[in-house]
Amino acid sequence: MPICALALADATGHLLVHSYRLPDGTVNKGRRLTPSDITRLAGAGVTHVHVLMTSSSDIDENEAAHAIAMALSSNHVVAGTAANGRCDLYADSSGILTCADADVTAINANSAGINLILRPMHTAVTAGEVIGEVKVVPYAIDPASLAETLGQVARPDIVSVAPFVHRRCGVLQTHVGFKRDAIFAKTLRVLHNKLQQWNAEIDAERIVEHESHSVRQAISELCRSGCELILVAGASATTADDDVIPAAILADGGEVVQLGVPVDPGTLLGICYSGTGIPVLILPGSQRSPAPSSFDLLVPRLLTGERLERPALQTLGVGGLLTRGSRASAQEKFAVESDEVTAIVLAGGASRRMGTANKMLAEVSGSPMVARVVSTLRKADVDRIVVVTGHDATAVRCAIDDETINFVHNEHYAEGMSTSLRTGVAAAMAQSAAVLICLGDMPLIAVESIDAILAVPNPKGTIVVPVHAGARGNPVRWGRDFLPALELLRGDRGARALLDAYAEHVIEVALDDEGILRDFDTPEALRSLTSTGESTPPT
Repeated sequence: MPICALALADATGHLLVHSYRLPDGTVNKGRRLTPSDITRLAGAGVTHVHVLMTSSSDIDENEAAHAIAMALSSNHVVAGTAANGRCDLYADSSGILTCADADVTAINANSAGINLILRPMHTAVTAGEVIGEVKVVPYAIDPASLAETLGQVARPDIVSVAPFVHRRCGVLQTHVGFKRDAIFAKTLRVLHNKLQQWNAEIDAERIVEHESHSVRQAISELCRSGCELILVAGASATTADDDVIPAAILADGGEVVQLGVPVDPGTLLGICYSGTGIPVLILPGSQRSPAPSSFDLLVPRLLTGERLERPALQTLGVGGLLTRGSRASAQEKFAVESDEVTAIVLAGGASRRMGTANKMLAEVSGSPMVARVVSTLRKADVDRIVVVTGHDATAVRCAIDDETINFVHNEHYAEGMSTSLRTGVAAAMAQSAAVLICLGDMPLIAVESIDAILAVPNPKGTIVVPVHAGARGNPVRWGRDFLPALELLRGDRGARALLDAYAEHVIEVALDDEGILRDFDTPEALRSLTSTGESTPPT
């Protein structure tokens, strides 16, 4: 399919290669030109356009991408809506992503510009999260190329999600000499926060002396109590089968699969099974930190029912974390000591008060409203940005069109704002000392206002609220200490309800910025913005 420069009068029905920004709006590339488009382009003085010459049998990029994504939709994988030749694949259940590497490579070896892009094998995903995409590079492809790819993706299990199964977990902690209650409590809190995101809960706990008889007895009790996974946090590192904890497991008829895994942090994690076949993990000291470690790579797999054996463990070296600057630096301490702040943009609402239009796509100073919010954050001192999508997710992602942004999808957006808050917090918690909750329909906030909020010391232990003319506004910075409370919100409630509960931790910042109070979620509000020349209503 060649690209040609045609006189405007001859271009009707062909696919436009380059976008044109006109006074009355944009004619986007990839569009099949209509007589109306020709009239608009001619009125703007355009005489020639570059088009892709297609035949009547060629298949549009979006139709092709969606057809391939639909063919992959099984095993808890569902297709989204196609736009710009891209169709996202979502998990419809929380679990572990699995894929057939060789099949994916074969699909991507085609010469038609069809690409299947997936997140890494064994990634833990949540329901509604994007796990990959089908991208068709040309604006159209021939039917034979599509048929060939559809034949390839018809093979089973090219991509699937193994769902988490609710598991009851037991925690055993050991001590030498005296009990360190604060350490025990912190370990339980970290384990609880990680396990609950994978549909597991701590059902029983034991604290015993660090010697084999006590450990053997405690593990046996946890097995008999109905625990389906046992986590052992020992008083000292375990490096050999005859050490206290593995010796206790072996003495009770159990099995030590492997001590140590090629992942850092968490190299000293041990994988064992009790005499009754229950998985027993010997945890390294790094697990007392909420930062990602070998625990985060392996426990989710166990919670799907997978049995871990040595060959699978030995493949972990490629992708074995190492997300830190130096051995002494921060990954194990990151979440506790870092001052980094993640901005969470809530852009998933159904815009019910706007009628049929999506307010996120309304033009503000030449950009979609949500894109302007993100652009402002990019200029501020936030460390990373997470955009939570829901309603019209593909259109919102395309409107922002920024590969540096982390998008997370909230499939439960219709249940209220709290679901988007929880989705965003879950995506940001492991990496952040604080989060900045931003609304996608507040495009007039100044960069300087955001920086003033971020400049308040102690991001982890404070809640920072901007104030203008005596009224509280947005965005609000929530310290890490309060994120568990945000995760408990339900229904169509924002985080405002929690400000009174944590009043002693709230710091107000007075700002000369009316933008922190102005959201645009009704046609009337949008018209007020339009009347200033700032906005163009969404279509």
